[in-house]
Amino acid sequence: MQILNKRWDCRTIAHNARYLATIGTGVTIWNRETLEQIHHFTGIRWIHDGVFVNDDVLMIYTGEQKFYFLSIQEKRILWAPPRPKELATSGDTHCCRIPGTEKVACIARGKKSLNDLFFLWLDWNSREISLQRIPDCYRVISNMVWTQELGLTFLSHQAKGDNVSHVHRIFHVTETGAFSLLLDGEDSQIIEAYSGNFLFMSERDELEPKMYVYALEQSAGADQLKLGTPKLLPLPTTRIKGPVGINRRRILPYIQWIDEEAGLLTACHTAEWIGVYDFRNQKLIQECPHSSVYYGEILDNNLLLGCTPGFSIMSLNLHKP
Repeated sequence: MQILNKRWDCRTIAHNARYLATIGTGVTIWNRETLEQIHHFTGIRWIHDGVFVNDDVLMIYTGEQKFYFLSIQEKRILWAPPRPKELATSGDTHCCRIPGTEKVACIARGKKSLNDLFFLWLDWNSREISLQRIPDCYRVISNMVWTQELGLTFLSHQAKGDNVSHVHRIFHVTETGAFSLLLDGEDSQIIEAYSGNFLFMSERDELEPKMYVYALEQSAGADQLKLGTPKLLPLPTTRIKGPVGINRRRILPYIQWIDEEAGLLTACHTAEWIGVYDFRNQKLIQECPHSSVYYGEILDNNLLLGCTPGFSIMSLNLHKP
């Protein structure tokens, strides 16, 4: 285990072909081949995540629902568009770049209610933002992704009033901003993650919670999706203390990162453990006990960890027979 930086809390990692970026109290840019630090951007509050829009420009977004486009070569902010007046001053934004373009698609929260959500296109070249309200959307957004099979999609979900069932919808978004419903479901299981072609759901049993992965399949004769046969993921549970007077219960780790092409995911347990899983073959590849890990993804056969002490690297053996 190698810690490259002890000065910042690096919890989220974004990368492209030439660079990788660690995001915490600031944004640190690294040379991907040598892991040499190139620059550290400061002065931006509550950073949530980021995506590279090309080989030089990184777009990041914050908990204040603000957006910043950073030039790595020029070491400066190229564009910081004003937050649209329809958006709330805080919220959990989601963003995705469309391959072959330099536009970024975003979902952000409005001011009226938890169901008030907006879809945005951000074009940093023309310095333009287009915005429209999303119809019939549930409160929680579980990622927005682009896949070769489906294009741009996102999942929304929320608990139903009976405190037993959960409802969920997967939407497709066209380049013109038109929405179509691909999946409208209800289940007693809880949505944990969505990656475009797979849906991860759990049974939150206090004695023995379980995690399942469902492939999303095309329904015959219609532009609709259906859940395939569930596969059990062997994620380990851990016991935590409940409130006063309530027994301890077991919880599952949180899925942090998914690579559909490789069939791999990382799952993190209460900042003390992270594991790498082959979710197609339902097996653990490697695990890493760590005292303060919050995020991990795989790049160049290494597990990149975002932890409180800093940005860490753990070598993997993914290509060995």
